Amino acid sequence: MAELQDVFLQQSVLGSISEALKNVGIGLLIGEENGQLMTVWCCTRSSERVQVDAIKVNNILPGGLNVLGLYRISDSSVQNDDDPIRPTVEALMKFLKTNRFIVFNYADQHPHSSTMLLFMYCNSGYDLDISTVPWTAVVDDDAGGNRGCFLDGHIRFRLKTQIPLKFKYEPKSDKLIKVIKTEVEELCKVISSPLTVFHVKNSCVLLFNNDEKSTNKPEEQSSTEGNVNNENGDRSPSPLILQRYQQVYSPDETCDDLYKYIEITSDADKSFIGHMDTSQKKKKKPTIVSEFQKPAISLDMFLSISSDTKTKQTPLCAPLIHQRQDDFRQVCIPLQLDVLTIVPCSYLLSQLPRTLSTAVCRQIQAAECCITEHHRQGSNFPLPKFYHIELLGSSLLLSITYPEEIDENLLEYERRHLHHLFRLPLTSPIFRKRNGVVFQEDIAALGGYLINPHVGLSSGMKAGTLHLVHGRYAYHHYMQDNFDDNKWGCAYRSLQTIISWFRFQGYTDVPVPSHREIQQVLVDIEDKPTSFVGSRQWIGSFEVGYCLDHLLNVQCRVMSVNSGVELASRGRELSMHFDGQGTPVMIGGGVLAHTILGVDYNEITGDLKFLILDPHYTGGEDLKFIQDHGWCGWKGTNFWEKNAHYNLCMPQRPVCI
Repeated sequence: MAELQDVFLQQSVLGSISEALKNVGIGLLIGEENGQLMTVWCCTRSSERVQVDAIKVNNILPGGLNVLGLYRISDSSVQNDDDPIRPTVEALMKFLKTNRFIVFNYADQHPHSSTMLLFMYCNSGYDLDISTVPWTAVVDDDAGGNRGCFLDGHIRFRLKTQIPLKFKYEPKSDKLIKVIKTEVEELCKVISSPLTVFHVKNSCVLLFNNDEKSTNKPEEQSSTEGNVNNENGDRSPSPLILQRYQQVYSPDETCDDLYKYIEITSDADKSFIGHMDTSQKKKKKPTIVSEFQKPAISLDMFLSISSDTKTKQTPLCAPLIHQRQDDFRQVCIPLQLDVLTIVPCSYLLSQLPRTLSTAVCRQIQAAECCITEHHRQGSNFPLPKFYHIELLGSSLLLSITYPEEIDENLLEYERRHLHHLFRLPLTSPIFRKRNGVVFQEDIAALGGYLINPHVGLSSGMKAGTLHLVHGRYAYHHYMQDNFDDNKWGCAYRSLQTIISWFRFQGYTDVPVPSHREIQQVLVDIEDKPTSFVGSRQWIGSFEVGYCLDHLLNVQCRVMSVNSGVELASRGRELSMHFDGQGTPVMIGGGVLAHTILGVDYNEITGDLKFLILDPHYTGGEDLKFIQDHGWCGWKGTNFWEKNAHYNLCMPQRPVCI
């Protein structure tokens, strides 16, 4: 293990620690370890039950992120056996299976004089050595101002697979939790052993689960790469597997080097991962996108059922068969795993298999907790489902497990616990199922709508302050859904975009309504006559507000201006809306409808630009074309008609979790 040289602590973490330590207790430091460096990206609440918090947090972290240590208030660093935190550190190190652990002694009066202790096991894990290590506060904001910098310089791996969890179920027994726990432990042992191999899709790269295999030459790996049964039933290496899947990387290569082994299979991959095509001499400047819009490196996982590794662990003896007659049920729960691992580009490939195995085991253990906590006697076992949710105020992702069939309202207690754990406000949904991140590779399953097409666009205005829509939305525009609404459906599309925002933020499960369903709502509330349904008549800002109230129980504030010139003077009100509410704004009146996604506003000079999403676009879902041609882009005050009247429908967030 490389000697720890420095610990990077995000500036926002220092602020969170200062606030959290107003309560009694200690808290967890969460981050990543890469060679000689540790980076702390966030922290949990200050609590007297930090070991319980550590168990919960460990199960929801993606691969690559770990509980690195603890923080506490202290004006001096105690480095001896009398340190009261030592038993807690030893217990957590044993649970987390780590050889080194940090403790941040936060000096409340002088934060930058705080000390960082390193607890490290030496002499084969028998002696716990305590020393101090340097730490550095770093600013956690990227140049674009759109999100924190965690995902910058990182690579996202994604493994989607099914693993059966089988166990014996006796309805009258009180040992169900123990039985499931035992099966999960055995399954995790297999996942963490050399019996498990990870394959990088669209490449010939295999990632072996032990360091020794990672450095072997291809011809030396026949025993683990592919022992299969031949026509006579004997085990023999498969030449096809050996020829196709070879160990093509060296131990000193990094995860960033994987791209040169991956075959590009789609235009999307070419545009998002331009550096994968090393033969291309002239490269176009790529469109700037968020890290969530970049495709992950997809993986497969294979479990050997005939490896020599398994036979070596089995004594060579005659089999003994014991027969026992008993009544029981054999339960098999198909775990649909969706495992994320996020590591720095410089992360060594030789360390990646262990990190991937840890991530898989965490998700299996999370599924175990979900099953045992939500199973009720006499009912079916719940089916766990995994949701990757972005932590508010950070770009960190958490993998939350919920039972698929249970209603959202019955999970409020679990969500409330997560809010408290990460010290988040109880005013808006953060951990609902619909808060799950939509990755680039998932867009097709959502109907192909573009998500957040504004990301990466610059207003070009100097000395202004950005005030943007919060969260995610889908871009709805003319001619989508095989429906021709050209020249009349712009406000309908703007309403659909707004409702998609409320869905993505977890406020509602109501589907995005069609034009006819919107018209029917207006008839039902007696705003329109029955002949309105099926017509091609326009709607405006007030009708959009009526629909949001009826469908979502969302209240709207309406801002009216008499001209485009007057709208140019409303920068302060709009900036306050996006800072406080963060919802998309529908603007209509005597002219065509648009959706405002944000403003860039200079309070001193009054300069103002609007981020506009234009529903009048009639083409396909081509992000580059849409951005380059201004269908989603920044507009000056001259974009609005000088003599036209405008009404702005400004949805207000409900208070809920």
